[in-house]
Amino acid sequence: MVEMIKCEDYLNLILKILIGMSNSLLRFVLAFFLFGMPLSLLAQINIKVGYVPALGTFESISNLFTEYNSTNSDIVETPFNELRFIHGIDVGLRYKFGVIGVEADWSNLSRERDVLLYFSQSDSFDSRLYKIGISSISIGLDSYFDRFGMGVGIHSQQLKIGREIGSNNLNLINETNLAVDLHLNITLQKGSKVSLIAKPYYRFSVEDFNLTPFSQDLLDKDAPSGGIAFYGISLIFYNGKKS
Repeated sequence: MVEMIKCEDYLNLILKILIGMSNSLLRFVLAFFLFGMPLSLLAQINIKVGYVPALGTFESISNLFTEYNSTNSDIVETPFNELRFIHGIDVGLRYKFGVIGVEADWSNLSRERDVLLYFSQSDSFDSRLYKIGISSISIGLDSYFDRFGMGVGIHSQQLKIGREIGSNNLNLINETNLAVDLHLNITLQKGSKVSLIAKPYYRFSVEDFNLTPFSQDLLDKDAPSGGIAFYGISLIFYNGKKS
């Protein structure tokens, strides 16, 4: 347990440190943080970690898989499944003061899609496997009123698509765009050390991705650009008494 320091002793300590410094800029910076420290203790910083399921049509990607199945129906033994579900983790920090919270997050969602091909002339099989990943760095603003609240997040969202070749991976798409999410905050469990919050959300990209490198590899042709939109209910654990 950290022992509380008296206000006058704290101020005297700061003044002694500042007087001993020769650089005026360093004095200013240190004074800003040292005098502001007691105020920052009114807020609460929480670590967050959670699971993020995402449902959506992902039409711009799924349509290319569907077209491949149709175009190559004579050799497709087990077709590509549509991309309707993707999932992953979310980690970050929350700075909470009163009923307001500011969050910084990193999330990483992924899924794989594969096809099995049969060539009757050679009586042989082959397969193709694609890895789809959606990662993002985001900052969000949330409100909390007892067990309920709402929020919005701005994401720098990265789409990665690659094809597995043996033990290697051929990177086809590695592109970043801007996305926005709208969500609710529903506190399922509020504890002294850990709390659990469910976040129903909807995220949509405000810019399109260039899918031509993927389409060229899959179908040997260009593809129109497309955005991504999905929804789900994230389950997030927060540490700290004010979580």
